[in-house]
Amino acid sequence: MAMPATLQTNIVPPAPYGVRLESDVHARLILRIVHGRRPTATEDERKQGTAARSDLLTAYLPWIKARATATSPSAQASEDRAAKAYLLCVEALAKYDPFKGVPLGAYLILQRATSGERVTLAGMPLDQFTRKQRRSAVQNGQPISRPASLGAPVGGVDGLSIEDGAPSQADGPQELAERSELSAAIAEALGELTERQRDLMISRFGLGGGAPMELKEIGLLMGMNVPSVSKAVNRVLAQIRKASPQLKAHLDAFGAIETATV
Repeated sequence: MAMPATLQTNIVPPAPYGVRLESDVHARLILRIVHGRRPTATEDERKQGTAARSDLLTAYLPWIKARATATSPSAQASEDRAAKAYLLCVEALAKYDPFKGVPLGAYLILQRATSGERVTLAGMPLDQFTRKQRRSAVQNGQPISRPASLGAPVGGVDGLSIEDGAPSQADGPQELAERSELSAAIAEALGELTERQRDLMISRFGLGGGAPMELKEIGLLMGMNVPSVSKAVNRVLAQIRKASPQLKAHLDAFGAIETATV
């Protein structure tokens, strides 16, 4: 069945980096889901919506798994986290409104559907034991292991890795130095934030490779008004300024000094 004229694919934001779907296919799947969940939808339209949801989530699964398992201590924990995150994304997708202009990837992040910390709260003994080990290591001044892979996410951020700071043939000496410093600054600063704070920074300034979001968009997703979002961003920025002058300079260059009227 043809899509209604009012449901234009060009209004749907593209998929996040790591989801292998062409923009038009991505948009059509989302619009079929929305069209199929209308109260007036026919049985055939509902079936098409269900099939579209399955296809969309299948394409998103590698991205969901990467975010949910970034800090998993074992293969079994990764499987559990990925399965839980998938279910959370199914629930979040049922409320997603593409007409608000918020990318689905950003929406799932702000709804904490892919949150490794939230998935951990489901009650996995191994994860709980590992957290106790990490706290003990910190108290005793012992080092904590970090992901060694160049492509592994740093600071819990999917799409941001050590590899992002690797040299490029197009980079000159100055660009290489600046890129290396910025990559290290982002990894260090985001690693010190809570998951909610990281998501706020990633969404506002596009630190994970996506497009920056307006305060109003973030507020709608997080149930906050614009002044509250602005204050939350400023609090995190103040924390970052103390910990990482390099990242502070990078954010300030993009107008990171927030006001309640933004």
